[in-house]
Amino acid sequence: SDLEETFAKINENGLRGVISSLAVASTCVLMTTPIPEVWKIIQRGSTAGSTVGFVSVLAMLLNNAVGFSYGIISENNEMLIVNGPGSLLCLFYALIFLRYSETPKEHRRQFLLAILTLGMYVVGLDYYG
Repeated sequence: SDLEETFAKINENGLRGVISSLAVASTCVLMTTPIPEVWKIIQRGSTAGSTVGFVSVLAMLLNNAVGFSYGIISENNEMLIVNGPGSLLCLFYALIFLRYSETPKEHRRQFLLAILTLGMYVVGLDYYG
């Protein structure tokens, strides 16, 4: 009985480790997919013809920021390792879009809305945490 319980725990942790590693790797790949397009935007000096939308970049930024916050609350190192640098990378993407945007006024509003949303989330974490 004790041997079976020990074996079950080893299997559970092993599977958890494999799934956790796959989640970290796939998230890292996902966060780097806009890099070639962002590089083209920098080279062109414009977002015209971009295949990556600004709203997508903001969604990635908010997703990473929330994931990072969850990592802090749950003391989950995998979440911190992935979403901390991911947040910074997405912030860089957003700033590049703002810099080279064809419609900077509209994007500034969207960026401000994202930052306000994130701010409300952080205040909520502080209040309820």
